[in-house]
Amino acid sequence: MLKFQIFNKYKGFIQFLFDLKKIEEGNIKEHESNEKLKYDLKSQIFLIRDLTVKKDIIEKSSISTREYEFEWEIVNNLKKNIYELNLKIKSHFGSYQINSFYLIYSEEERFILAIGYMSSKNLIRIESFLESFFPEISNTFLAQNEIKQMIYSLIKKYYSVEYKMITYSKKAIDGKIPRKAVDYILGDLKTKILELENDNKSIYTIELLISETEENNIFHFRYNRFNKLIWYKGIADEFINLLNIIYNKIIEKFDYLDKRERKDTSNNDTKPFILKFNESIFSTKEKISFFIESFKYFPKCTYAVMHSGNPYLHLMMRDIKDNSSYTLKTISYRDLMICPQIISSNSSLIRILDFISNNIFEYEIVDYDSYLEGIQSIKET
Repeated sequence: MLKFQIFNKYKGFIQFLFDLKKIEEGNIKEHESNEKLKYDLKSQIFLIRDLTVKKDIIEKSSISTREYEFEWEIVNNLKKNIYELNLKIKSHFGSYQINSFYLIYSEEERFILAIGYMSSKNLIRIESFLESFFPEISNTFLAQNEIKQMIYSLIKKYYSVEYKMITYSKKAIDGKIPRKAVDYILGDLKTKILELENDNKSIYTIELLISETEENNIFHFRYNRFNKLIWYKGIADEFINLLNIIYNKIIEKFDYLDKRERKDTSNNDTKPFILKFNESIFSTKEKISFFIESFKYFPKCTYAVMHSGNPYLHLMMRDIKDNSSYTLKTISYRDLMICPQIISSNSSLIRILDFISNNIFEYEIVDYDSYLEGIQSIKET
C-alpha cells in the first residue's frame, strides 16, 4: 500500500486528457476529426523546495539563464492549481514555441507535474524551463534499484510484463563519461535486469507492454529515469497509479536530504549521511583517482582535492548553480560520507546523487548514526 496517493485527486483532469485523444485505445486510433494523433501523452514530475516559486510562475512572464530566454503566458486556469501555458524559448540554437501544455502545481504535496500532448523535444525544453527555477524547483530521478523495485512490483501484480525497448548506460570507464546503448531484443525482463547489473549497467529508459490476461494488453508506456512518462495506451487509473509510485519514491528521498545544511542545525553542526557501494571502489589510489576524475563531467561544479596522494578520498565540492557546498570523505573501501556545509540544498544533493548513480556506481543511502551503530555492533560481536 502506497503511503501517498496524491494523484488520485486529479483523476478528473487526467481523465479529460485521456479522453481528449482517446489514449485508452492506443495511438493507432484516429480521433473524431480523423486526423492522426501527432503526439502521445507525456509527463514529468518535479519537486518544489520553496513554495514562493509559485508566485514567480504565476505573476512573472519571463526569465533568462545563460543558455535560454523563456517567455510564457498562462492562457487558462482550469481549476485550482491547474494551469494551461504557452511557452516561447530562445537560445543560440533558435526559437521554439510550445503551445498548450499543462502544469499541475501542488503546494501541499510539493510537486509540479508537466503534462500534455507534446513532442519529446518539447518535453525536454519544458524541463529546461522548470529547471531555470533551481533550486526552488528540483528535477528528480530514480536510481537503478528504485527502478528495479518499481518494475518488480508491476511483474508481481500483472499477468505479463514485457520490455519492448531498454536504453541503458554503462558506468564511466577510465574517467570517460558513460555511453548509452539500446536493446530491442525481447526476453525475460528479470533476466535482462540481472544481466545489466552484472555488467555494471543501469536502466536509463524502458518501454513496457503490460497484460492483465493472456490475451489482453492493458497498457503500454515508456519510462525515463528522470521520471518522464510517455503513455501510449491504457486506462487513466494505471497512469495515475504509476505517478503515485514514482512520487512516493522521490519525495521520501527529497525529504531525507532536506534541512541538512549547517545553517539549519543547532550550533551549525553538520548532518552527514553515507553512500554504501556494493564494491570496493576506493580500495586503491587508482580507483580513488578515477572517482575524482569522473567529476570533470559534472556540469556547473567545482571541487578541490584535499591531501592529494593519500590512500583515501577527501574532496571539497561546490555546486555553482546555487552555491551549495559539501565535503566528501571515504570512511572505508566501500563507504563515502557526504557532509553538507553552511549552504546545502536538497535540490543540489539530488543533482550530486544522480550524477554518482548514473555515471560512477550505484549505492544505498544510510543515515550516519545508523551506520555508526552498525559498526559498533560488529565490534561487540
